[in-house]
Amino acid sequence: MFKSNKTSDAQIKKQQNTFGKILDDLTTLEINTIIKKGMSATEPPERIEETVKGLLDRYKKRIDLIFYNNTDFNVPEGICIQDDFSIKTFHKDIITIKEMLDEEGKHGNRLDETDYIRILRMLAFCDFVWARSDQTDDDIKIDFPENTTLFEVSLKDISKLKINICMRDRVKINRYYDLGDERVVMQTRFGIDGDVVTRVEEGFSNKPKKLVIEIHDEQTNLSVSYWKSLIEIAKGIIVRD
Repeated sequence: MFKSNKTSDAQIKKQQNTFGKILDDLTTLEINTIIKKGMSATEPPERIEETVKGLLDRYKKRIDLIFYNNTDFNVPEGICIQDDFSIKTFHKDIITIKEMLDEEGKHGNRLDETDYIRILRMLAFCDFVWARSDQTDDDIKIDFPENTTLFEVSLKDISKLKINICMRDRVKINRYYDLGDERVVMQTRFGIDGDVVTRVEEGFSNKPKKLVIEIHDEQTNLSVSYWKSLIEIAKGIIVRD
């Protein structure tokens, strides 16, 4: 009887944590509008392993392109982003690159702001995986190979990996994949407390395109309606329980 109660308490606590995370995710809504040259119109990879590899490949190519187009900046010594790399080694390289760019910025030599934001986005992704790869009960797991984490594992043989990941983290990684290394020109964030913040990239604001603004407004309205329905569903579940 005592054992059954303990199990029940554990289940209740787990449910509370799950609902807490869901509500936490619902406290903000973010709509991003991206402009890019050409679109492949292909769907994201079905396997999360391929999604992670594809995102890191895009990051790597963007780093090469940034320094190819900005010859005033030299890749810091020791940076070696090759085909066989892990998020851990990439994280270390991105930190080194950011430190170099910040130091150069103090002397008036600044990278294009759009490219600098891309660097920060790459760093944020690595920080996210790092924080979720401590091998605790709720963290991202690597079922194969064992005794490693997503942060540390080599991504060269991605097809051999087996990542055990919760839906919440999968959605987060898919969001990073959708944003990728693209240029975000408009972003609107809604807070459950009523705060609404719209950011417009400076370069775009100087020459705004009416069609892009209209698309962003339409997607914002659709997202808000969907967001409200999700909150009502979550509220109904909590009230019923």
